[in-house]
Amino acid sequence: MSLYSSRFNITSFDPECVKYYDNIGRVLLESTDDTDVFLTLDYNLELYPKLNKNARSLEVQMLSNISYQDFNVSADSPNYDPKLSEILHDAYPDLDYAMHGTVFEFRANGDKVDMFISFGGLIAKLQAPASRLERFKFGMKLYLLCCNTM
Repeated sequence: MSLYSSRFNITSFDPECVKYYDNIGRVLLESTDDTDVFLTLDYNLELYPKLNKNARSLEVQMLSNISYQDFNVSADSPNYDPKLSEILHDAYPDLDYAMHGTVFEFRANGDKVDMFISFGGLIAKLQAPASRLERFKFGMKLYLLCCNTM
């Protein structure tokens, strides 16, 4: 099930991040679909080399499960399914990067809420009005998929 999906423009790359962490980048994004939604995303530079200074926008999906043909896997599943990588490439042919993570914090920020997701050390912060985050719960597992669009 799709929890959130949007196209985002890249507003900047955080140059400080690469000074402190090997092979980790941080990109700041602004939704083109919801002008009051922002995403800060840490990513592995070696696994996602397409996300660089030449990239302008990307499509981001957050899913609670992945279904394709007769295959269905929940982000809550305690076991890794080795077919998942192949299924992701078949179901999302333009997929550039995927992560599995856990929602670990919600923080009020004025008229918005900051939601934090941990991907085993990499962090994403989705800042949005509370109404956009109603499907998310503390401790929820999810998949985050990224496709470069320009």
